Amino acid sequence: MSNDFCFNLYICHYHYNQVPSKHLKTGSMLVKALKNLLVPKAEKIETTQDLRTKCLDKDVCGLLIKGGKQSPNYVKDAMSKLLVEYPKVAFAAVDSTVLYVKGLEAEYLPELVSGQPRFAVFQKVGGSAESGKDRLKTTVASLPTNGVAYGPMSNLVAAVVQKTQEMAKVSSLPTMKTRTKKLEE
Repeated sequence: MSNDFCFNLYICHYHYNQVPSKHLKTGSMLVKALKNLLVPKAEKIETTQDLRTKCLDKDVCGLLIKGGKQSPNYVKDAMSKLLVEYPKVAFAAVDSTVLYVKGLEAEYLPELVSGQPRFAVFQKVGGSAESGKDRLKTTVASLPTNGVAYGPMSNLVAAVVQKTQEMAKVSSLPTMKTRTKKLEE
């Protein structure tokens, strides 16, 4: 990357070693790459390992169980606001049309209604997802109804962060499974 390409971009120098050279071909590619690095976003969960490292191993994590591949705009807006409002909280999302969160959905969440997202917040109690460490222990609280909105989601996250929310101990860590009719029964 040449310095003349970034002559007025302080941020370019700051992220010099973090932005791969393939993103430096045009200014718009650089802007897109920097936006992806700097704008907070919910982590996409596709495997049990993703769930453990990107969510359960964090001190507090909000998990959106999407009701479909595309979330309605109000859900996207709510998540965007939460990411800014709670920068120290990890947020993640699972597509429930394809994946089933075994050990969470049937035990702690309202029943699945097609197209309706659900929301849960985990708080790590101890341990770590890293092998060789103490076993990861966590608690969970969820919105009591299907359908999510910014207000209830924000209140739930705030209550967990402030330790005023009653939390349920998770006896065995949730795992990701492919959603099938048999698994849901």
